Amino acid sequence: MDHADVPKLVKPYDALNLLEHLYGGSIDAKKLIADKIRDGEIKAFAKRSWVSREPSLRLARNAKPPQTAAEFTQIDRKKLIGADSWVDEASRWKWRRGIFHSVANGDPVKRRIFKGVRLAEEDILRLVAKAREARQKDASNAGAPSKAEASDNVWLAILECAIKRQLTKDNLGSQKKWARTLSNELAIKKVTPAASPTAIAAIVSKVYARFFAGSVN
Repeated sequence: MDHADVPKLVKPYDALNLLEHLYGGSIDAKKLIADKIRDGEIKAFAKRSWVSREPSLRLARNAKPPQTAAEFTQIDRKKLIGADSWVDEASRWKWRRGIFHSVANGDPVKRRIFKGVRLAEEDILRLVAKAREARQKDASNAGAPSKAEASDNVWLAILECAIKRQLTKDNLGSQKKWARTLSNELAIKKVTPAASPTAIAAIVSKVYARFFAGSVN
């Protein structure tokens, strides 16, 4: 990949800090990032990558990498599709230092090491936005009153008007005006979503017909 094609990158640890409180904690966020890299939803880059047959992960990490140009190169996700350990090994990656690896079991074991790993910032921010949008939707759904609760809000507002002595022939005005005043009061009190305009009108009509019809113009 041409250097000019490399997007703005972030360190894996910084990406983890952005996502872990949105996706169930550090362990789940690590697995999420690993899974998204393999699926191609997060573009990952590394300055060095090579295959090691050292007997331990520590030796594999510390081995001298091949002498290649130290430029960010996109990790070929095709190499990860067959790596069954890719997501499972995510908890053992060096997130602060940006050292990732995958394991291909064999005799001897074979590991692919990635050093200087960076992630595409735009892909991480997209996951952040997606999680926040889902949370806002859940909060909105959880806070929405039922039709019965919305109706109760209207009746309570009417009762409050009565207590304040606003339900008089001098203050009430026309049925249409009162319905509009009541809707405005519900909005001011941030009772949202309140009952629909149709439901408010039906309640106002009942009260108006029962107590005030013929009393005002």
